[in-house]
Amino acid sequence: MKLIVLIVGCFAASEALVCTPELCGMIKAAPLQCKGSIIKGGGFCGCTDACAKQVGESCDLPSGPHFFGMLPSGPCDDGLECISPVTENHSVMRLGKGVCSKPRQTRKTRSQSYTPCQIMYRQRSISMVVWQGWWLPKCDAEGNFEGEQCDNTGHCFCVTSHNGEVIQSSKVLGSADCSSHSPARRYLTQCQQMYQLRMISFVIYQGMWTPKCDTEGKFEPVQCDNTDHCFCVTEITGTVVKGSKVPHTRPDCSQYDLTEEDITPTPSF
Repeated sequence: MKLIVLIVGCFAASEALVCTPELCGMIKAAPLQCKGSIIKGGGFCGCTDACAKQVGESCDLPSGPHFFGMLPSGPCDDGLECISPVTENHSVMRLGKGVCSKPRQTRKTRSQSYTPCQIMYRQRSISMVVWQGWWLPKCDAEGNFEGEQCDNTGHCFCVTSHNGEVIQSSKVLGSADCSSHSPARRYLTQCQQMYQLRMISFVIYQGMWTPKCDTEGKFEPVQCDNTDHCFCVTEITGTVVKGSKVPHTRPDCSQYDLTEEDITPTPSF
């Protein structure tokens, strides 16, 4: 009986776990020696960074059962996939856990890229971090965000179908009417799409940059990466202008016609 009570208590404690800044303050991060990518905030409660899992290491399956009290193993590095360890007898997956492996060549190139909704769902399903207003996305059969989403405060709201951008004016307590939000209002520019994807990704790498978009959704001419190098980009597609990257300072982008994809310096007279 004591054993049963102890187990139930552990499950209840894990269900009630709420990550706070105070909790992070008590965690001392050990130096990382990663063989691959670094996952920003991928450690316990998002308090520390973590190494992306490599070939043969335990990982979390994208759609496996997860139980209270189980610490997440974390995602695989780029170019790897989390595969359920199935024996010749086709045994079932191990409680939502898998092993990082290289993509199987025998499969026809089943799209291994997930939609923004599926990425957000996977990350929030294995994360132990919660906050007021937190929501787990609902994705439709095509992997897009369903029009109505609801958070943990009982408020529901409308979102864009592709990127899940919350339409703030639609947020209400209870069910939200999303019928008036047409697909035209759900369009995002390439800069806005890139910004959304970078915001929900845990994978970072040297030279990565999160775009700055202007009021029209176009790329601002000067962008900077995480190595403190800045460069010029085109306003529509964000194509980096060759030879424009400079360290620790803003480049002069006025010499380029950034409305064109075939970038050449603008002649000076």
